[in-house]
Amino acid sequence: MSQRFDPNVPPSAIRDRDLSALTFLFNRYDMAEVEDDIERVLSRLPPTPCWEDEDLEFLKH
Repeated sequence: MSQRFDPNVPPSAIRDRDLSALTFLFNRYDMAEVEDDIERVLSRLPPTPCWEDEDLEFLKH
């Protein structure tokens, strides 16, 4: 049986092994190029519609 996520339980501290792995992944000489590439790809995606807003609400007034 899988454990359920409990938002009331505080997160555990990050392990040294995990910190080393994250440092290796994100401490790159070409990180600026990676960021530019991510921004370029994200800028091509359409924005997610806000389902809480009524698109035609302005027409009712």
